[in-house]
Formats: sequence, structure tokens, C-alpha cells
Amino acid sequence: MDKYGPNRAPNKRGWARLSSGKNGDYDIVVGDIKVDVKTKQTTAKPKPFYECSVAKYNTKQRCDAYAFVRVLKDFSKGWYLGAMKKEDYLSKATPLKKGDVDPSNNFTVRADCYNLPISDLGELLQ
Repeated sequence: MDKYGPNRAPNKRGWARLSSGKNGDYDIVVGDIKVDVKTKQTTAKPKPFYECSVAKYNTKQRCDAYAFVRVLKDFSKGWYLGAMKKEDYLSKATPLKKGDVDPSNNFTVRADCYNLPISDLGELLQ
């Protein structure tokens, strides 16, 4: 058993626990907030203007917030980028359609999604 008990870790809001993973709607629970963690692989340290994405089909998940993480492709290092309540993220993010070119990075979008720069995320869930 780990130091804090199975699937638990301390944080500034109390305790975080991992989701059972049965429904796929969220990954962790922080206090009473259900958080879906969005992870992307990267080849370099993320910069504040890099975009965080949520695919449109993921917006049906029953979570309260999104948290964003980037991990080097060799898994040697990762970065917590920030978090935002789901309703705030969806209202602030730029919606893009499959085939659109994201003007911030010239990437051709592969699926309908919502993008928001890392710099617009909060550090912690409020």
C-alpha cells in the first residue's frame, strides 16, 4: 500500500482519488470535482502559447473540469499545464472543425475540437 492509501494523494483541496475508470467520464476526483485529465505527447517543453484541446466528442463526458498535461514521448518528463471548469473551458475555447487550419499553429484539425492556449488555464481548480 502506498503512503496515503490506495488511489489517494494529498492536494490543496484535500484529497484526490483516482476514478474507478468504469465509465470513462473522468480520471480523478479532487474534493468533489470530477476531473478529466487530457494528456498529449510532446517533443519539447510546452510554451504558454501552445494549445490545449478537447475533442468535441469528449464534451459529452460527465466531468466537472479538465486538467491538461504534456509528457515527453520517451516518458522521461511531464508538465502539469493547468485546469479549468468544463463550462468555462467550453465558453472560452475556440471551436474548430475537422479540416480547419488552426491559425495559432497552422495545424490541420483532425476532428472537431475546442482549443485554448495554455496561458489561459488556471493553475488550480477554484
